[in-house]
Amino acid sequence: MNNILVIIYFFLIFILMIFSYFYLLPYLKKLKFGQSIRKEGPRSHYIKSGTPTIGGIIIFITFLLSLFLFLVFFKNLSFTYSEILDLILILFVMIGYFIIGLIDDLLIIIKKNNKGLSPLLKFSLELIISIFFYFLYLYFNKSTKVSFFNLDIELFFLYGPFICLIFTSCTNATNLTDGLDGLLSMSILPVIVGFIFMGMLFGNNSVVIVSASMLISIIIFLFFNFSKAKLFMGDTGSLMLGGYLGVMAIILNIPFMLLIFGFIFVIETLSVILQVYFFKRTKGKRLFKMSPIHHHLELSGFKEATIAILYFIISTICVVVGVVLKLVI
Repeated sequence: MNNILVIIYFFLIFILMIFSYFYLLPYLKKLKFGQSIRKEGPRSHYIKSGTPTIGGIIIFITFLLSLFLFLVFFKNLSFTYSEILDLILILFVMIGYFIIGLIDDLLIIIKKNNKGLSPLLKFSLELIISIFFYFLYLYFNKSTKVSFFNLDIELFFLYGPFICLIFTSCTNATNLTDGLDGLLSMSILPVIVGFIFMGMLFGNNSVVIVSASMLISIIIFLFFNFSKAKLFMGDTGSLMLGGYLGVMAIILNIPFMLLIFGFIFVIETLSVILQVYFFKRTKGKRLFKMSPIHHHLELSGFKEATIAILYFIISTICVVVGVVLKLVI
């Protein structure tokens, strides 16, 4: 009977989510919520101008719907008090970064260019979310120890800046990676599966159901986001996903595992840093044809779909390596 309920659950949620996409896509087009393409980007992207953006709204709606249905269908799933607090922390971060991304996307749409929130204001808002999370984290009597495999390091008051570093790094990395059709979605899918496994390994139901809900939402989003994309997630989605990565690592106390699980995001960020550094040091020369590195690959002749699949494979390998290391060490 339980197996039948699971099948019914997944069938119901897929039908509801796909229906929501077909309903909301025309609505977004009608409101002219189209993407503005930055002039500095590849010329091949100019044809994407006008493609509906703010797809992160639908990701978030379907994520919440999936989470709700999980809780309804699996009433026998018992949550400890600590797991309930974890769920509050997770949702606080995801909602916070979702709102920042939404404001940024709406400004881009209103201005009809690719300039939303200023970098300073966006960073300030992200910092505010991090600080509020830190104090909420302390209020819930969570540990300020950081686990590096089997070694626990007590950070005390330095845990606050550490949290800010994680959230800032994750949100900027996912934002940079969201540059091609399906790229961020394909890159993060294996990572979400990795967090589901880690949640099961640590026995944290909140992490498992949140990640399972996110997995379902991203898989369905890919139907509309893979090349050629009918919908972009925008900063609304990319910042929320960055917040998801950061808070999962903190809740499970495996922050350094992000370097392995999120290796793709590390490479994307490093490629931008190296490009800027090389440009300044050589007074105008470029290390890559364009950064982030996915644009370099694109300008080197790789198709967007090929790059997205390549990133998915690399991300999958990194997650498997991370899980194996966690089990062995």
